[in-house]
Amino acid sequence: MTFLPQTPRQKKWAAVLILGLLYLALEGVAGWVYHKETDANFRAFLWDARTLWKLKPNFRGPTYGHNVRINSNGFRGPDEYSFEPEHACRIVAIGDSRTYGFNVPDEYTFCQVLQSELRGRGVDAEVINAGTHGYSAVQCRAKLEPMLAWKPDVVVFSAGYNDRRYLLLTPPDSEASFRRIAFLRNCVELLQWSPILYAASTELGIRRLRHIRENPPPLDQVPIRVSPAVFREELRRVVTICQEHRVFLVLLMIEQNPSVFGLVEEAARLYEEQQIVQALELLEKAEPNLHVAALAFCHFLMGRCYQAMGYEAKARKYFTAHKPLGSLHGEAVLHREAPYRTIYREIAQQFQVPLLESREAIRRINEYISEPAIDSYLDKMEENEWRLADDSEYIPRQDGKVTDQENFFRGRFMDECHLDPVGHILIGKALARIIEEGMPRSFRSK
Repeated sequence: MTFLPQTPRQKKWAAVLILGLLYLALEGVAGWVYHKETDANFRAFLWDARTLWKLKPNFRGPTYGHNVRINSNGFRGPDEYSFEPEHACRIVAIGDSRTYGFNVPDEYTFCQVLQSELRGRGVDAEVINAGTHGYSAVQCRAKLEPMLAWKPDVVVFSAGYNDRRYLLLTPPDSEASFRRIAFLRNCVELLQWSPILYAASTELGIRRLRHIRENPPPLDQVPIRVSPAVFREELRRVVTICQEHRVFLVLLMIEQNPSVFGLVEEAARLYEEQQIVQALELLEKAEPNLHVAALAFCHFLMGRCYQAMGYEAKARKYFTAHKPLGSLHGEAVLHREAPYRTIYREIAQQFQVPLLESREAIRRINEYISEPAIDSYLDKMEENEWRLADDSEYIPRQDGKVTDQENFFRGRFMDECHLDPVGHILIGKALARIIEEGMPRSFRSK
């Protein structure tokens, strides 16, 4: 068979050719298997050394099951902005997915409602929605500093839910850890030039994640993203930054869903007041019917209660009885909301900064009950016999008015923390009132 390599040199080159073809085949297979992960249009986020992640400019597509639209600047919505403001007053809203408006149409986010309300009141304003999914106070403050280049006159700052999530792989939120993690992630992204290398690094990561998910550390050994002490310091830094740049600051405190977390929050209060038996009784009664988002918090508290009573074996059982939720840079909530609410109020009072609480804004529903967007949405809820997240009854309007404001507030949540369009509308209107009263008269249209 003369066509086969005969000499050592020919055999060497034949081996090189075969190995090369095999390598190209493996590259092709790996590229086909991982083509979605390596597609630049697959993800709505980019790794960022300052904030760890940010929204990807010009992204169009589904994220967390809902279509999103990001403009060329990396902000939510179709509107484009230049660094030089084109209106008399520029407002920047910085926060998490509750500011972004998760699962809420563009026109109903509180940012868009705020802009429309101010313009209707004769204020020549534009509002940039710089909310980003999953952000903590550390990320929001880090986002604020580069946003100053957009020359805002007003900043609406909102954080507090993601801060209380527990971590499995990464250290608590800090600029140093963001830089390190983003650098390592970007190094992995560079491996995309070779599908084989990218596939190998991805599989190693998946194996590690699978092991962590199947064997998560006990809840008493996991850190949370932002402690109350760090949260307080971040709010202080936000106030200082805005004061130094003569920016009018409004703090926005969006509470979590009390239908999901109310019983666990109450048990946490009892535990902190050393009413251990009462706290444990409440938790044991609530656990079978709790929303999944509150289970880790419940099990953590039950472990603490049994530990305080000297039952270490039972405590270990509940500390380990959890399954990770969401991303590994922020699992389920693990600490009380109350201390973070208190910090908001203390900072607002100390520095004389206006603070809007979502509960307060939403409970003023009867001032706006007749507006078409609100009226039609509530009609649909009542026609469908809407029930709250804890499966309790939603009380409909009587004689066109809301008679139970707390029930109405609970009905504004689509899940454990995100508000529905009516909640956003009411917050936008309340913000417009605060900003109109606090801003200089020069911002008004002539």
